[in-house]
Amino acid sequence: MHSQDSDDDNCEQESFVFERVMTKSATFGVTHLGIAFGVSYTLPGSVALAGAITNVESLVNTVAHFFFVRWWDRRWDRSAQALPALAAGATP
Repeated sequence: MHSQDSDDDNCEQESFVFERVMTKSATFGVTHLGIAFGVSYTLPGSVALAGAITNVESLVNTVAHFFFVRWWDRRWDRSAQALPALAAGATP
């Protein structure tokens, strides 16, 4: 019985964390689009050009983020694999 309660608590906590992260990401995305549009509009003064720049910049940023995460994860994985050797006294 206790195990089921613990599993339910973990599920609720994971759901809360997921919802919080998604809300934060969506809010940041909207903020980013607003800033990109504002800067893009300020420079040429054209709504059409600002909209185009905002969309292209967002697309490029999304693709760059995908590759950045892949790079970061590989870097982090290598660091995690090196920890046991470092703990044993090896030098990097």
